[in-house]
Amino acid sequence: MTVEALERPLDEVPHLEVTFRRTGRLCVLTLRGDLQTGSVGVLEAQIDRLGRTPCHRVVVDLHEVDAIDATGARVLIGLRHYVHGRGGTLTTLGARALVSGVLAAEEARSW
Repeated sequence: MTVEALERPLDEVPHLEVTFRRTGRLCVLTLRGDLQTGSVGVLEAQIDRLGRTPCHRVVVDLHEVDAIDATGARVLIGLRHYVHGRGGTLTTLGARALVSGVLAAEEARSW
């Protein structure tokens, strides 16, 4: 869990925007905001859309992700496994140090 998540009032839902762009077999998901337990549904909806799209290469732009928790990291890890299982590649761009740290910790935990 991040410091931002700990400081957020319990009744405040984290905000996340996900933009989906497709060019040929390349799909780009751009995330803005907090990728946390209360907001992962927004990303999961775009993952469902991705499943209906013939994308071979997926790029996830994390430049504007301000906070992430273990749940958000697990959704991204699951997305990578899903894309690889379909024979594609997934690349993440622009993860801040905090986001990279949470992702690395969850990745290590999943082994």
